[in-house]
Parts: sequence; structure tokens; C-alpha cells
Amino acid sequence: IMPKNYPIPELPEGFIIMIAGNLGISQNLDAVLQAALEMKDNKIIKWVLVGDGSKKNWIDKSIIDLNLQNNVFTLGRFPLEAMPSFFKAADAMLLTLSGEYSDLKLVVPNRLQSYMAAARPVLAMIDGAAADLILKTNCGYSVNAGDYKSLTKTIREKVLLDLNSFEKLGTNGRKYFEKNFQKEH
Repeated sequence: IMPKNYPIPELPEGFIIMIAGNLGISQNLDAVLQAALEMKDNKIIKWVLVGDGSKKNWIDKSIIDLNLQNNVFTLGRFPLEAMPSFFKAADAMLLTLSGEYSDLKLVVPNRLQSYMAAARPVLAMIDGAAADLILKTNCGYSVNAGDYKSLTKTIREKVLLDLNSFEKLGTNGRKYFEKNFQKEH
């Protein structure tokens, strides 16, 4: 059993959109930074990236180059036991994958199952099976891979205008997870 309250660093104040896990090429993190740039004027939205990977140093440099130090935060790698505490602290979990690799469209990333298990609403820029699952389970909002303009429009026009309804989407994901992804299934 995982400890419920693993100590994590203090997170920025605001509406936290979190991505947790590998920060690599296939995660299409340039689209995430474009979304952050697009929403830079919104002081409430905080993009928090937990994890490490081949693009982590590039992200850190880009945050400075794009003057996003008040909007985007990288926290580095943490043990698996810390994830429930991070997830609990997030207002939305971000799922992104590049649309370039057709084989990625066939899989549901493990990260989506983790987000659903944690009952967190999902924001996604992804194609294929994962997008279909988000739609089917009504556990969040999904736009096409790399479509940061649609993502920011969704955040402005759906999420921020009705935070209570958005929060409830996480429960839908949890219910689906319990029914379909538990070990015995």
C-alpha cells in the first residue's frame, strides 16, 4: 500500500495543470510550452511538470527564453510513491503525445490509467485510442495531438468557466478505472 501523503515540494498557487512522467520527444512538450505561452497572460494557470527525460533541459532553458518563470515549473524526478500526493495537488492532469508516430495512436498510455485511478480530470493533446477513451469515459477534454490552440480554448471556455463540473470529470475516470483496469480485468 502506498503512503497517502508523501512529502512533495510546495506547488505554485493557482490552477495547476500537471504532467507527470517521462519528459521526452514523444510527449510533444513544445506544444505544451506553446499552450503556456498562449495563456501567459492568465495568472491563475500554472503548468507543473514532474519527471525527467530527454527534453527536461530544453524545457528549463525554454522557460527562461520565453519568460515563462511565473507560468511553467519543472520539479524533476520523484519516486513512484510521491505520485498520489502530486496528483492530489493538481487541478488537471495533462496527457500529451506526438501525432507523428502512428503506433502511439493504438495505445492507451499507462499515464492515462494513473490519472484515472487518481480520480483527476484529464486535459489531453492526443490522437487515437487515448482520445477515444477520454471521450468515452467523459473523464476530461481531449484535442488533437499538438493542437495547443484548441487546448487553450478548451481551458478558457470549458474548464475555467465551470471548475466544479470539470473537477467531477475525474470521478468518471475513476469509476471507469475501477470497472475496467483493476488487476483482475
